[in-house]
Amino acid sequence: INDNSKGELEAAAKSGFIPIDQSETVMCAELDKIVPAELPEGFHFEELDPAVSAYDFQWLLWQGFDHGTDRSEFESSERIIPQVRVHLDPYLSLTAVSSTGEKAAYCCLWYSGKTDYVYLEPLCTVPSFRGMGIARALVCEALHRAGTLGAGRAYVISDMSFYEKLGFKKEQHFTFYRKNKRS
Repeated sequence: INDNSKGELEAAAKSGFIPIDQSETVMCAELDKIVPAELPEGFHFEELDPAVSAYDFQWLLWQGFDHGTDRSEFESSERIIPQVRVHLDPYLSLTAVSSTGEKAAYCCLWYSGKTDYVYLEPLCTVPSFRGMGIARALVCEALHRAGTLGAGRAYVISDMSFYEKLGFKKEQHFTFYRKNKRS
């Protein structure tokens, strides 16, 4: 429930719901205020379609979300399935690639021409490439591309200072609730 939704909060309390230790923050950025960032030397952007390059996509997310770098563990744990997403636009599904061809980071934006905003999710960087400015450059490139399609704003569910440094501002906060067992 949005922490500012007084009526919903009162209704939840009356119905026996109590807050739990889980919440989400929604951040927003105006695309025309995003300062461009450059990839480190030797890196370039590539589009990454999870339906076409399922193995590369899943391996990148496996590493980027801190599951490790052991390919045999990855291959024995993951079923490689093409990730077909109806609204995925490969133009907004980007990876940063090193001069040796290694995929270092991934960013995806979701956009519909029926809106004026994009939703950023997921974003990850392989641990050995963190701290080099790759994620910042990747997000900036993706947001620039979204702007060329007509988006004016971007949203992300996060409260990480990384996004604030890019120009995102905390806009809403939601707390999760569950039914009180005593009710």
